This record gives sequence, C-alpha cells and structure tokens, in this order.
Amino acid sequence: MMSPKIHLESDHEERRKHIMARVQAAVCLLPVAVYIGLLVWHWIDTRRHQREMDRMQAEIEKYAMDLSAIPQPTPLRLPPPEPVALPTTNDVPFATLVKLESVREKYQLRREEVAQHLNAERDRLKEKFPALLLEFVHGNEDRCFRYSTLVSSEPYVDGREPMPKLSLQLLNEGIRTCIGKNTVEPDLDCRASLMTMSVCAAGESQLLGREEEAIAHKRRAETMVAKEPILNGCWPARTKEEIAAYDAIPVPRGEGSGSWDALLKAAREAEEKDK
Repeated sequence: MMSPKIHLESDHEERRKHIMARVQAAVCLLPVAVYIGLLVWHWIDTRRHQREMDRMQAEIEKYAMDLSAIPQPTPLRLPPPEPVALPTTNDVPFATLVKLESVREKYQLRREEVAQHLNAERDRLKEKFPALLLEFVHGNEDRCFRYSTLVSSEPYVDGREPMPKLSLQLLNEGIRTCIGKNTVEPDLDCRASLMTMSVCAAGESQLLGREEEAIAHKRRAETMVAKEPILNGCWPARTKEEIAAYDAIPVPRGEGSGSWDALLKAAREAEEKDK
C-alpha cells in the first residue's frame, strides 16, 4: 500500500506532464494560427478593396453617361476673307494692291490672293511692269520682300515666266531701305527684315551667277547674326535649292565684318550692277 506522500507526488508529476503537453501543443499550433489569421485578414482587405474599385467604376460610368448627354460644341470656323474684286478699267498701276493692303492688315494678306492681283497687273502693264513695280515698292521694305517672292516663285506666277532678276532688284531695294532707316534710327524690326532679305538676296544672286554680290549679301547676313544672335530667329523659309545655293557661297557661317557704312556701300554697288 502506497503512502499518502508518494501518491501526492505522483499526482503532481502527472499534472505537470499534462500541462507541459498542452503548452507544447499550443506552441506548435501558434504558427498555424498566425498563418490562418493573415489569410483571413488578406481576404477581408481584398474584399474591401474590390468593393471600393466597384464603387469608383460605377461613379466613372455614371459620369461618362452624364457627359454623353451634354451636346458637343460646334467647332468655330471663321469665314475666309472676301476677295477684293479686280477693277475692269484703272490706269493707276497697282491700284488693286493698294486697295487690298487697305482692306487687309499686314499679317492677314494671303500670298495667293496678292499674287492673283499682281499677275493681273503684270499682264496689263506688260514690259512696263518691272520698272513700275520697283517704283511702287520704293521705300517700303515689306512690299519689297513680299513681291520678291511672288514674281520669282513658280507656284505664284501661275504659268508665267519667273522673274528672278526682278526679284533680286526688289530685295536690293528693300535692303537699301532698311539700311537707310536703321542708320537714321536703329530699330530691331528693321534689322530683322534686313537680315531676312540679305539671306534671300544672297541665294538669289548665287543662282543668277553673281558671286561677288552673293558674297556681299551673305557676309552682311552673317555679320548681323554674329553681332546680334537674336536675329537667328529671322532665317527665312527657303527651298532646298535656295539653301544649297546659300551654303555654296564662300563665306563661312558666323564670319562677318564691316560697319553699317560698309553694308550701305555694298548695297549701292549692287544697285549700280542692276542698272
């Protein structure tokens, strides 16, 4: 027969072993419980995110339906400028061009419309056309540059013979006008026009075989750009042939020298050659 003391110690030992077994089981199951908890939390968060996305999609579709119900504005289309009628009888040379300039602002003149009137005057004046046109543009650099393109460019002469020599004379007239104005009162717009016309005149001179004149014009343009880099924005639009002719002139890009007096002298020499 066991003594009471031995029996009590045996009960304590069994109870301790039972508790240790439970603790070990709980420790083994803890990672599983954590993993299951993470899975549940991820599932709940995914469901919440999906509900939020569904709500936003429904709002976007509703907004799109609301926008589709709004009538689209009609694109604004400005009517083309009304053509100026050509007079049937008028003894004043280029009267239609003067009228056109009075109707349109400087930057609203369409080249095609101006060319139509200019060609009509060319047909009417015949051999007097070059001299009268030079007289008409005298002292106005804008007219000189505008009409220099219209008398030499095939798209504008409308089947007539291009007049590159007259174009160069018009550019030289504009260059002289700009040099004279800038000498009296320096003006950036005037110098910009001078640089643009010098580039065009250089290419035109080179195409006509006037190399010395081409060099003078190109040197003037490069001189101006070297002195005022802002004039780099004044290079005119040209054809590939005109660009190649300008680049072929033996004056390196950026090379330039001479004062305004020298430029004026070069322009006067070009005038004498034209005569």
